[in-house]
Amino acid sequence: MNFSKTLTLILFFVLFLSEMLNAQTFNRFRCIWNDDPATTMTIGYHGTLFTNGRVYFDVVDHGQNVGAYAMSQAPDKTHTPKLLNVKFVRLKNLQPDTKYYFVVSNNGSDTSPRMWFKTASNDNNQRLSLIVGGDSRNPSGISISYDVRERANQVVAKLRPDAVVFGGDMTLLDTGFEWGIWFDDWQQTIAADGRMTPIIPARGNHETSSSSVYDLFDTPTEDTYYAVGFGTDLLRIYTLNSLISVTGNQATWLANDLASNPCTYWKLAQYHYPTRPTTSGKDERDNQRSAWSTLFDQFGVALVAESDAHLCKYTYPVLVSDDVTDPTYDEGFVRNDQRGVTYIGEGGWGAEIRPTDDTKMWTSDAGEFHQIKWVFVDKNSIEIRTIKTEEVAQIPAKTEADSKFTIAPGTYLWDAPNTGLVLTLDNPRTPPVVDLGPDQLLCSGCNITIDAGAGYADYLWSNGQTTSTINVNTPGTYSVTVTNIGACSKTDEIEIITVLPSELTYFQGKSTGVTNVLEWETAVEVNTDYFAVEASLEGEYFTEIGRIKALGNTTAAQYYRFVDANPLGATTYYRLRQVDVEESFMYSELISVSNRTEATLEVLSISPNPAKDFINIEFFLTATEGASFQILDINGRVVRNENINGVLGDNRLIINIRELPAGMYFFSLKQGLRQVTQKILIN
Repeated sequence: MNFSKTLTLILFFVLFLSEMLNAQTFNRFRCIWNDDPATTMTIGYHGTLFTNGRVYFDVVDHGQNVGAYAMSQAPDKTHTPKLLNVKFVRLKNLQPDTKYYFVVSNNGSDTSPRMWFKTASNDNNQRLSLIVGGDSRNPSGISISYDVRERANQVVAKLRPDAVVFGGDMTLLDTGFEWGIWFDDWQQTIAADGRMTPIIPARGNHETSSSSVYDLFDTPTEDTYYAVGFGTDLLRIYTLNSLISVTGNQATWLANDLASNPCTYWKLAQYHYPTRPTTSGKDERDNQRSAWSTLFDQFGVALVAESDAHLCKYTYPVLVSDDVTDPTYDEGFVRNDQRGVTYIGEGGWGAEIRPTDDTKMWTSDAGEFHQIKWVFVDKNSIEIRTIKTEEVAQIPAKTEADSKFTIAPGTYLWDAPNTGLVLTLDNPRTPPVVDLGPDQLLCSGCNITIDAGAGYADYLWSNGQTTSTINVNTPGTYSVTVTNIGACSKTDEIEIITVLPSELTYFQGKSTGVTNVLEWETAVEVNTDYFAVEASLEGEYFTEIGRIKALGNTTAAQYYRFVDANPLGATTYYRLRQVDVEESFMYSELISVSNRTEATLEVLSISPNPAKDFINIEFFLTATEGASFQILDINGRVVRNENINGVLGDNRLIINIRELPAGMYFFSLKQGLRQVTQKILIN
């Protein structure tokens, strides 16, 4: 038996004894994100063979007082991969953007130190900080010297990112002995106040099987390819497995998931083997280029993190191409600053450094040193900086009060002049925001141009046109669907309303102090059936309040009059809908009538509006006598009807609306013959 095998057996036996006789009951903690980071967290830890423990957790810090924690959960999975006694507790239904404090304890004894984590926000406007890297294995052989990777772990504790995106190759030989040391070292990523940073791990070539990552990090599937999304659609991280077939099921899953999330602002992929490595000792991966890079191009992936080569590299944005005539062509890619994918990496968390002797024409920068990437993500940009981990001692440790995005003096960044690489969302890649504007009035014989905005890949209007603008000369509802290069689509619509032709001589209104009198005159009528009078409090949503029969066919001037006995408010907007015998119709222009007097029933204010739980109504009553109010839904159905005991003058009313579904409603106040209505929005 040779020396290395003997040493391996000795280390294996030492590991077995240490796991069986572990003096510290619970240790080697890690937080893992493999599901929704806003509402879930997996806590992994090691324990003795016969002691599973429970996780006690709360949004309030109770230190090591186990009995004070509001919630607890037993492990969902316990097993012994590589003779390590591993437990996983999968916490679900957590609150977004919330700190959770926890301990691991055995019925109040053998209690771990108090630690805590923070769930991610589900708000697209919340910025993210990530550490991205890989290859933390020891430099050579079975060594107990891991100084380099420990320094990188300490950077995590100091910078307090939202997550670590780890590209594989944690150990050299994938033994339980090495993994035990790796998890011991990982405890150095825990900040001084107990803050833990979740890891999103990928498999490397030194993980001898996918089950190593699956068993030790509880990834969603044993094949260890999966996706994690942040915000409603801010960022989606794709973890791929370059050690199994990159085609077949994995490529199909990737294509389907990318297609199912077209409106995500940013898409980031991580995997181990670089498709086009920056060192000559590594193979070019044409299978990954065909199976993955083409999908990245098609669905707007912006950033790819690769490992394995143990060096530092950035590329310019590139696309897959076979156009050898392109002056930027190199090894199946061409530079494209507008739509290209930026590739970064390639490992360097702890393993030995290799030479950057195979740069490409589209490599923007490369270096030979141990490094990790510090990445900021918001809706407009991704900022990427490289930290040389040899300089960790000079990096000031952040506290929870510090901004995660402040680069403190002493934080050594390789990128000169410490600005890093910035990716920005250009218009074609940005999720579309289409707004055709308010409804418009169309005069007889006129044209209107409707503009959906420039810069998108595809346009489809309801009339079949495919341009960014259309011209219309007929009334109706027009809609457009715009699609960007990532297949993200948004739709908006607009109503074009024809105003009455010149045959309507005038339309005007006046107030008597109590009622509003509307008058209009036509010069000519052809097949006119009736006039519908419509009223609105704010000039946007109209309700029919009456009809006047038209004469029908005449070339003589005709005078019409309508009395609104119950104006909606101090100012009421009106329009006429002229309907012919074939039920076609046209609208008049809007007019407004003000009837504010001291005897006016009026809703003075509604707050908040939109509302959620309660609304405060301030209103003016014309006398100290009975009044009532109704709340009507958008279809006019009464959902609340109550009497009010008010006084002459200003009054206030608080209404509980918790039981009402979200939507638009109308608040109608009535006293005697007077009635006033206003719109309410409920979230």
